[in-house]
Amino acid sequence: MRKLGLIATLSLLAACTKDIQNKEAVHGSIVDYLKTRQDKTGLNVDLMQVEVSTLTFTSSGNEAHANVMFTPKAGGTGMQMAYTLDRKGDKWVVRTRAEGGENPHGAAGLPALPPNHPPMGKQP
Repeated sequence: MRKLGLIATLSLLAACTKDIQNKEAVHGSIVDYLKTRQDKTGLNVDLMQVEVSTLTFTSSGNEAHANVMFTPKAGGTGMQMAYTLDRKGDKWVVRTRAEGGENPHGAAGLPALPPNHPPMGKQP
């Protein structure tokens, strides 16, 4: 009788734990992240084909590293971005990048503005 109770408890716990170590879970989290930042970035992710091209997980299972290819659905060349995600319960959360002078998408070394160019950013 004890064994039956233990088996039932373990089965219940296993059913409550969601396996999120897969491309679909990571893809969904990245798309959700980009949609929440659409006002800031101006990127409409609905107009893009988003494909997780490579994906690795740390041995602890608490961190994921994904390379994602973005291609316009209307055609044209795309771009690839690297993302690091942290596991928070049964979800992946995209790790934000520091945004101080660098491109918020992580591309360093962008060219400087031409001399006498008006300041970029929010206008008063």
